[in-house]
Amino acid sequence: MSALARYFNALGKTVSGYDKTPTPLTEQLEAEGIAIHFEENLEQIPKHPDLVVYTPAVPKQHAELLYYQQQEVPVLKRSEVLGIISNSSFNICIGGTHGKTTTTTMTAHVLRHTGYGCNAFLGGISVNYQTNFWSDSRNVAVIEADEYDRSFLRLHPDIAVISSMDPDHLDIYGTEKNLLDAFIEFSKKLKPQGLLFSKYGLPRSSELRAGKHFTYSLDNTNADIYTKDIHMQDGSYTFSVKLPDIELNDVELHMGGLHNVENALVAIAIAQQLGIS
Repeated sequence: MSALARYFNALGKTVSGYDKTPTPLTEQLEAEGIAIHFEENLEQIPKHPDLVVYTPAVPKQHAELLYYQQQEVPVLKRSEVLGIISNSSFNICIGGTHGKTTTTTMTAHVLRHTGYGCNAFLGGISVNYQTNFWSDSRNVAVIEADEYDRSFLRLHPDIAVISSMDPDHLDIYGTEKNLLDAFIEFSKKLKPQGLLFSKYGLPRSSELRAGKHFTYSLDNTNADIYTKDIHMQDGSYTFSVKLPDIELNDVELHMGGLHNVENALVAIAIAQQLGIS
């Protein structure tokens, strides 16, 4: 939600909102010029906004939400608004029941740091930039594709990633089968010539659909993309990356955890497909 607030604020729109409690993040938003209130109070909301955006985490009986739903004001879920934004851009949508926030942030960082440029909608605050959103004149969006409430099915990926499909959010999906069905449907949201990266060995991977499909793995050489020769030194990793048509040697990652080596592998593969050196 805060990333969307920052997106509209960056476009020069007047943005305000409600949150349950003050946090360091709400303080940052207020410092950026976004008005936030913390009590359920109709006196503190704009009466005729152009758009109201909400998250399913807000109770259905919330007084402010009910007020707007009764007015002639567009009231859309966060996922619907992301869907509208991504309808007219080149989109890199990164999903999975774990690993997606780090992979999204790494990918967006590579695009930003190399000068390629992107609009980033992250699921967490990037330590490098102290924000979960940044904008760029290039019409490319890197979006964390959230499976909660089936939100990711509203996106329009040109490139999609599925890092994992472990049973999660069963309060929404009910069964593991329904969750897997949703990820398969997510792959079908790819544009006709879209590119999918999926972790090697995912259940029902043969049902995933894409114009082009690469699998990846930390160390399984049956995957299309994998790492090898991983060495650890002074808390950092050095490794080689095997891509479909090139091998990169002496890659360094200054983050702990082999899972982050695998996350970096995906970001590198995406960058290569975009033509980044």
